Amino acid sequence: MLPERFVLERTAPEKKILPMRFIFEGRLMNAVEVYQTVLESEPRLKYPTFFWNDLYYKQNHTELIQIIRYFIEDVLNWSDEQLYEHLWSGTFQDYQLGVLVKEYYNDDFCKVIDLAYPAKFKPWLFKHFDTKCWSKSLARQAVIWLVNEKLNYTNLSDVYKYLTVEDFVENGMEGMLRKYYKGSATLAMSETYSRDLNPLLFRKHMVLPRKK
Repeated sequence: MLPERFVLERTAPEKKILPMRFIFEGRLMNAVEVYQTVLESEPRLKYPTFFWNDLYYKQNHTELIQIIRYFIEDVLNWSDEQLYEHLWSGTFQDYQLGVLVKEYYNDDFCKVIDLAYPAKFKPWLFKHFDTKCWSKSLARQAVIWLVNEKLNYTNLSDVYKYLTVEDFVENGMEGMLRKYYKGSATLAMSETYSRDLNPLLFRKHMVLPRKK
């Protein structure tokens, strides 16, 4: 909490952000209606000029979130398991959202999903998660999730005794190990839990085989 001398007695009210409207095909539409119209059109219509640019740079991304949720929940209507198994950047392309993913989110569809469903999905569990989308902070998050949530180890003795490099591979982290940790699960653990672990105490195989 800030010291009292830094707290203003009066703060300006937040500026209300109004929903965006577009003149499209002779009608006034909201963003989701524009997406629906483009998706259902035959031959395929083009989005209004600067449509994605306007939505992306709007302060709170409300309309982007609405479009993504409509796409996931109404258009695809897939379960979480189906999303993990089948969703990839090409799915967005097939349903007229390719420009959004490629040009505004660097072709990382997981960032688009996280925008609409913050922290709900684990990017590394998507079958088509691209190794290039790993970051060091995401790698740390993934290691902690694996140990604390997925495997539910509650003490170091279990970690030393049971954890294997296969646990990482089976949970979508092979690319992470190769990109940041020279294929070593021991190194991943040591960098994530540096103050608590002794790398010499791991009993299981903890290194990926070299690629041929």
